[in-house]
Amino acid sequence: MPFKTPIIPRINKFILFGFQPLFDEPIEASVEKNRLLVLGGNGLGKTTILQSIIYCVAGEADSEIESNKEKRWGRKYFHGRIENFNDAYVQVDFFLGEDMVTLKRGFKSSRLLSFNLNDQVLGNNPDSEKEFEDYLRESIGYQSINDFRFLVHKLCYLPEDRSNLVWDSENQIRLMMLLFGDIIDETEFREKRSQLKMLDSQKRHINVDWNAVKGRLATEFSVKTENKKQSNNEIEGNVSEKPILLQIDDQDEVTLLQKLNNVSEEKALVLTETKRINKELTQLAEEIENIQNTLFEIEEAFILDKLDKVQTEEVRLALHKLIHRQICPSCGEKAEELSKQAQVYKAEGRCPLCGSKHSLKKSDKEDYPLIEAQLSEKMRAKLSLEQNFIEQERFLQNLEEQENLLQFTYNKIKLNQYNINPSEEFSEEEINIKDVKISSEKNLKKRARELELNYLEVEKSFNDLQRKLEKKYNEFTKIANERVIRLGELYETYATSFLGTRCELGKRTADIKFLSLDLFVPKFNGQIRSAPEDCSEAQRFFLDIAFRMSVIDLAKELSQAKGTFICETPENALDVTYIENVAKMFRDFSKEGHSLIASGNLQPAGLAGPMLFDIAKKSRSKSILNLLNYGKLSDVQENNRSALEAVYNEDVLGFNGF
Repeated sequence: MPFKTPIIPRINKFILFGFQPLFDEPIEASVEKNRLLVLGGNGLGKTTILQSIIYCVAGEADSEIESNKEKRWGRKYFHGRIENFNDAYVQVDFFLGEDMVTLKRGFKSSRLLSFNLNDQVLGNNPDSEKEFEDYLRESIGYQSINDFRFLVHKLCYLPEDRSNLVWDSENQIRLMMLLFGDIIDETEFREKRSQLKMLDSQKRHINVDWNAVKGRLATEFSVKTENKKQSNNEIEGNVSEKPILLQIDDQDEVTLLQKLNNVSEEKALVLTETKRINKELTQLAEEIENIQNTLFEIEEAFILDKLDKVQTEEVRLALHKLIHRQICPSCGEKAEELSKQAQVYKAEGRCPLCGSKHSLKKSDKEDYPLIEAQLSEKMRAKLSLEQNFIEQERFLQNLEEQENLLQFTYNKIKLNQYNINPSEEFSEEEINIKDVKISSEKNLKKRARELELNYLEVEKSFNDLQRKLEKKYNEFTKIANERVIRLGELYETYATSFLGTRCELGKRTADIKFLSLDLFVPKFNGQIRSAPEDCSEAQRFFLDIAFRMSVIDLAKELSQAKGTFICETPENALDVTYIENVAKMFRDFSKEGHSLIASGNLQPAGLAGPMLFDIAKKSRSKSILNLLNYGKLSDVQENNRSALEAVYNEDVLGFNGF
């Protein structure tokens, strides 16, 4: 099926069975009012519950999900917490769009035990995994089950180790491409990037071999080279040095090499200019949209004002009766209260019936020509930039054609010069260069020339692939620009709600080798926060949460399907003065229809009460999983149980606001 925006799961209900000795009985909970808080003290199983949900829905955090080995976890994580893990399982009900999915996963194996779709069994062990993967690919828009697992683990779940997505170049880029899967094939782009890394590795290995050959020629046969003053150790250690021709006397070759360098430098300048123009075009498009919206508002108010002036005599008579005789214009009955309200509206210059104020300000009328002139100026500037952009792209294409021709000509000259037969083998007494034994100066030179040409071929492949990926990414960013602007708007709402001061999405170059890709990071107080260290602990944690929520919101707008965010003990990183701000951010997210699941400690002035503040007190307990009723309390907790229950009743269920 064609790629489309993947649907993020919205978790509805879960069951944990056989989790002794952590829990004596099964745990079953539903997400009511789009929120579920898992509350308790230390060691009562909050983390285990949240990780069980993620494990059931998306499997283990293995190498497909987590590049950092230290952060990987799977079913064995639960083996130390569950006595009889052969019989234990987790079952989760969640929505994917309109579909209700039920997955069941055990701990003897990480494979699914069952897969139900809309209450119909589609797969039982061992075919459940394949049935679920086929469903994701054919019906939901995922290219593979690993893409689904990645989004659940990396976007929907924020574990206690506080892994930041907003500053994570690799994961954020993959996430954005998956989210805009109708524009770019993320898997293909990632595989091409891996090829680029392999080509770079090949270049480095060729350098090592070539430097070794050059060193032997310099020391054993006193061959004149470009670096004859270097010691053998210095030459062999310089793995970044490119192969250079031994004793080049042919001016045509030198000229070609110089031209190749010149073209490469020109290409770099053109690419920089293209990016600058693209950035200006984005900014201009936003300004034009704002001006057009302003003009539309003025025009709308002007039309309404004119319509108001051409009211019929019948309408005016009806309003006159209402205001002066207290007669309802609809039913003709006496209407004193309606008449009084109409008089107030009229005195305020509003419509006597509905209270709307449509009158056009004089200043707006006078500003209209000026604003229209600004729009014309911006449109002309945009047209000029677009023409310049097209010219730069044509220039870049021309440079690429020149470069390919020069590279082809140079390779051809070298092949003719050395008359190298790729299939030619060394004689029997010759051994690979890594054994540091080659019989003669002639064979060493032959090997050096082979390595030279091999390097040129690999370098050309590297440069060609690098250009293709840069071009593919630039096309992607141009098409996705409106969505990125919308993501910025959503992020600004959440992040500003937390900080209490305007915070928007800034942009810097991602920490990616070989390619110039974008990374979106927080920007507030006039500064782009390029790294987590540029923010306080609380800021980095909750600004990252704001980013995740805005991405889930955008996915909802693109796919019309609500999602889930699961967060462990958010108040641990929170300054008490920000509690209300964070609670509002969470409440706003849940009001969008998403499921919010968070764990927290039972403590005075905690986050739980404010997060549930908009829910009626009598209904709040339905949105809470109270582990005082399930977990094994320590002696200290048992001795202070009454204090913990008081916090639950007064600060959570009885919270009245700040």
